Amino acid sequence: MLDDTKRFLTFFGEIERELRVMVNDPGNGKHMTFYQLVDRAKSNNAIIRNYESDLKVFGDFRNLLVHGNNSGLAIPSEKTIQLIEKIYQAITNPPKAYDIAQKSVVSFQKSDSLANVLETVREKRYTQFPVYEGNNFEGLLTENGVTFWLADKVDEDLFSVKETKITEILDKDEKNNNYKFISRNKNIYEVQNYFNNHEIEALFVTDSGKEQQKILGIITSWDILNCNV
Repeated sequence: MLDDTKRFLTFFGEIERELRVMVNDPGNGKHMTFYQLVDRAKSNNAIIRNYESDLKVFGDFRNLLVHGNNSGLAIPSEKTIQLIEKIYQAITNPPKAYDIAQKSVVSFQKSDSLANVLETVREKRYTQFPVYEGNNFEGLLTENGVTFWLADKVDEDLFSVKETKITEILDKDEKNNNYKFISRNKNIYEVQNYFNNHEIEALFVTDSGKEQQKILGIITSWDILNCNV
């Protein structure tokens, strides 16, 4: 039981030290409380925002263990220790955008036909594609964009998917801000925050988040849901 308490307090102490580094608090003399550290750090750190409630509960529990546990009634459970260790690992070594990105990315030129896109959807089950004109990125083609374009064609007597060019669909798609380019080193909690903007459908991962760089992977909301964090 004492070992469990020691393990909890060790992880707590390490987290507190990390927080003090984040907010540039030396921890000597009149320093910030743990609650204050969390509140200050969360403004610039998505990981702390994600675990704010858990951290504050741990702060209260730590005070109980250290200052009000003379009878030894409070003992951290294994589940509690696993959670505080998970948070410590998330703070010190969080998964990066590149770690969870789909590495196989199929792109198209604006001059390619809709038939090419549909063949790829059928064969690979991909539904989001970067579109270029030459080497210049032009936008994100999605299944929703194709569906809305097809809906506009429902009253037309005849059209050909082989003759329809991707540029026609992109030009009609009103959701032209449905993507962002991000650095491969963005942590997963920062990545999650992008999808709080419900217009974002995909994140393109490049070396430093520049549109002109080679796309290393693509992240969708499904990748976030399927990632165990």
